[in-house]
Amino acid sequence: MKIPGTYLHTHDIDWFCKLRDGYIHVASAGGDLPNCINNWQIIKKTTNQVSLLPEIAEVIRNEDVITHIKADLIEKETYYCTFEIMASKGFISIDKSNISDINDRLYHIVCYPKKNNPEDFSSLAVECAECSNVSIDDIPKDKSFDLFNLLEMSNSENVYKE
Repeated sequence: MKIPGTYLHTHDIDWFCKLRDGYIHVASAGGDLPNCINNWQIIKKTTNQVSLLPEIAEVIRNEDVITHIKADLIEKETYYCTFEIMASKGFISIDKSNISDINDRLYHIVCYPKKNNPEDFSSLAVECAECSNVSIDDIPKDKSFDLFNLLEMSNSENVYKE
């Protein structure tokens, strides 16, 4: 069952995507979800699977980008918490850059695992969206980017809205 827009736009929903050479975790921050995973059952199942994954990776914070978004150090430490957990499980962890605008499609990397080698993360067998034409190297670490545009280019279909 599809998640209604009224719920999507008032909740921060974690969703996951498999790339050609790794996985990403995305915090929606009230934004839309790709059509292929806009489904209660998929979100719940994937979130449960991810919660059971071990923390296997050393984490790198994307401090340069975050400095522009979060100024207060105490708040920044709280902000990093979930993203660090996801990165320690092998995901590049991404957040919506402008949470005040539900239509804004810009995202940024918050944290990522030190190693991006898929063999290092063989335990990441989760059901999620798949974008096999997108590489980890296609995701800029130094600025915000249009995540849905990146996913649409890989699938040659409109993943953002039906």
